[in-house]
Amino acid sequence: MKLKGLCLSILIVFTVTSINAQRYNIGIRAGLNYSKILGPSEEGMIEGHGLNNGIHFGLTYAYKLTDKFGVKTELAYSSVGSKDSIIGDSYYIFGIAVDNNVQKGYAKRTFERTNSYINMPFHAYYKPNDKFEIFGGIYVGFLINPTSGGTLKFDDQSDETKFSFIQSLDYNYYSDKPLTDPDYRSKGTGAITTIVGDNTYQMPQVAGAYYQFTNKDGGLYKWFDAGLSGGVSYYINKSFFASVRVDYGLMDITRKAMDVSYKELNGSEYILRDDYDQNLSFQFSVGFKF
Repeated sequence: MKLKGLCLSILIVFTVTSINAQRYNIGIRAGLNYSKILGPSEEGMIEGHGLNNGIHFGLTYAYKLTDKFGVKTELAYSSVGSKDSIIGDSYYIFGIAVDNNVQKGYAKRTFERTNSYINMPFHAYYKPNDKFEIFGGIYVGFLINPTSGGTLKFDDQSDETKFSFIQSLDYNYYSDKPLTDPDYRSKGTGAITTIVGDNTYQMPQVAGAYYQFTNKDGGLYKWFDAGLSGGVSYYINKSFFASVRVDYGLMDITRKAMDVSYKELNGSEYILRDDYDQNLSFQFSVGFKF
């Protein structure tokens, strides 16, 4: 009797496991992102915000509630950002923490922002047939590596140009330090020598994110993002699929404490901006369900 009971228990466990296995699946998904950061332009500046490209990849999990409805989630790496330009009357601070010599001029800044997140979407899905799946829900994202690269072109706009220079920008918004920080490290060995009036200044050829700051109150970007997410998948067979997804951020991803005006200063102090900047990304993926 004990042997029969044991066999019956094993049979029940095997049956329940088999039924559950038919209800859930795990998989992988990877592809390309095309994204931009949405936000207001600063008055008096000419700003452009274009799509930047990135990648995403991760593990997926889906649970079937019925033959047509279910829920799914994933744990994925995703790089999003924007290709930006900011052009117009501006300023440059020479001699940071020495004489803070503020010079006005005309600046053209170009950036390629790339912010890397660990994302977790939570979707409900509907499969009208074996080929198509429509899904939607929310996502949360955890910022792990915000970076940006580009150039700054600056001249004083005098009739006979007194000075002008081009500076490379290599920003890591988490690890970069302000110039006055004891742990500040120059990026590269190149330098730019500029004569302003009776003074001669040397600036690094490659500037970090907070080179023109005397202190750093956290970073420019917030560590958390969340928003709406939805898309459609096409199944080539039962396992292999292609999908298109849109993620629209609802959170302000920048911090007022480090979001400054590029147009003007208050004396030699930064003017803080309270812009509402949001992520928008389009994902094109292929995936496989096991």
